[in-house]
Formats: sequence, C-alpha cells, structure tokens
Amino acid sequence: MKSLGTGRRFNHMTICENGEGQHVGTLAEIEFSRFLIMSNVQHAWSACDKGPYDFAVMDISGRMVGIDVKAKKRNVPPSHSQDAHVTCDQELYECHVYVFYSVTDDKPTAMGWIGKGDFWRDCRRVRKGDRDGSFEEHVDAGKMKYSELKPMTDLLGYLKSCWE
Repeated sequence: MKSLGTGRRFNHMTICENGEGQHVGTLAEIEFSRFLIMSNVQHAWSACDKGPYDFAVMDISGRMVGIDVKAKKRNVPPSHSQDAHVTCDQELYECHVYVFYSVTDDKPTAMGWIGKGDFWRDCRRVRKGDRDGSFEEHVDAGKMKYSELKPMTDLLGYLKSCWE
C-alpha cells in the first residue's frame, strides 16, 4: 500500500517533500499513544500544534515531560543496526525525550527511546550531502544506532518515576 500525504511538507522539519512522511509519523504517534494508554500513563497529544514535541506527560509536581516521536519509513524489516535520526534544527527545541519508530508496510515498530540531552551528547553528527554507504544525507542531523537506545519498558519506569 502506498502511503499518502498532503502533497507538501507538514512543516520546515519534514524531510519528505511530498508530505508522505505525515502518514508514517501519524502511524507512529497512534502506536505510541496506544502504548501509553495500555500502560496507564495519562498524556496529551500535541503534535497537531506543530510545537517542539508530540506528547506531554505531567509529573506529580506538575512538571511537563515533552516527548517527541520520530518515525522513519523503511522498505526493509526494522533492525537494531539501523539509525535513529534527528535533524540538527531540533537540538534547541524544548523537548525531554525522543521515541523512535520504524514503519514498514504501514506497521510501526517501537525501536527505543533516549533523553534529548543524552542523544545530542552521544550521537554522531552528519552534514547534508554526507554519504553513508549509498545513502546521501538530506539534512544536517544527529544519528545513533537503534541498538544504543533504551528499551520501551525502561521509558515506563522513567515516566512513572516522575510521579513518585
């Protein structure tokens, strides 16, 4: 099934020019929301606001934890040897956690999560035009292997610790 978009970029951060990435991102956000619901984590979805994160979770003191879901469309099955990817312009955005999904044939697979500060401290930086095998980078970005991320079950522990 071919993913459909609006025919244009969602915003300046969207890499896919034809809007196709909106479909992939929405699938990942729906799957992450299901994950939070099944885990009894109260949350608010804010991606429609085009702000710095997709979900907000509040801790007991009222402090908000901003979670940004990153989705990558894949033509091959997801693997922990693949890369998590965040464009450099998002480094300054107010967000606390990145959650990564690979989407193959419209099926989102959670690959893991990492705190924003840890990501930018430990990622390898690439520049637009750099080559990674046969792939040419579309934008300046930070990348790390999915295998370097924390498992989703650890995210629940982190989020629940916010309330204790």
